[in-house]
Amino acid sequence: MLGAVLFFAQAVAVGDEPAARPMPRVIEPDADRLVAAVLHRVIDGDSVELFVQGAVVRYELAGADSPDILTEDGKGDGAAILRGSAEARSYLKSLLDGEQLAVMTDPRRGINPRGHRRGYVYRMPDGLFVNLEMVRLGFSKHARDPSGFNDSVMLWAQDRARDARKGVWLPVPKPAAVDVVSTDGAGAVEVPEEIAEEVEVEQAVESSMVYVTEFGSKYHSKDCQHVRGSGIAKDRNEIEDSLKACKVCKPDDLDGAGDD
Repeated sequence: MLGAVLFFAQAVAVGDEPAARPMPRVIEPDADRLVAAVLHRVIDGDSVELFVQGAVVRYELAGADSPDILTEDGKGDGAAILRGSAEARSYLKSLLDGEQLAVMTDPRRGINPRGHRRGYVYRMPDGLFVNLEMVRLGFSKHARDPSGFNDSVMLWAQDRARDARKGVWLPVPKPAAVDVVSTDGAGAVEVPEEIAEEVEVEQAVESSMVYVTEFGSKYHSKDCQHVRGSGIAKDRNEIEDSLKACKVCKPDDLDGAGDD
């Protein structure tokens, strides 16, 4: 029954437009891996908190990558609300708010580098595959994983969204449109209260993160030359006194108080 519902819902979602190539078959989730859930809050277009088995659990939508609500503006003046991020967040909330949901933790990579669970979310009873829907409508790009769950379907949906110039695939205006939240109040823009709260939360989380390598004895800042984008994110409390600070990037302070 679940399989029929999921197939019907996804066929309605993507089968009403002509396709350059046939849509790959949507693989159904294992019914025994699906867990009932309801929405607690939407963080951004690919991150949610769900009530699952009596607890609030954060999930990243596996295979979907929406513009982050918050990023550095590149000028040291504050935080930028990226183009398309508010729209993705709003649409995801409209899909999930007040609905009965089911979630399946990613069977291959259940935890991302920041310690958040990765999962596939379905809206019940129509069985809408939410991760795929966000990619199909261009609210998310596909975070490709060739051996991931329904990767070929998501890639197909992304190609169609890109060809149709939906959402994140719209041509970027020159200059790119971003809203900047100024740290000193100069030129500040109106930002919804709940987004402002997320800005504070994400800044706090980011400031507590350091990066380690698999066999190294040091911890580093995100941009350290010894990490080169392959570091494993850890909360500072996790490493305790087991590792030393890198003396090159000096993750603990700006004055160079790192140990060898």
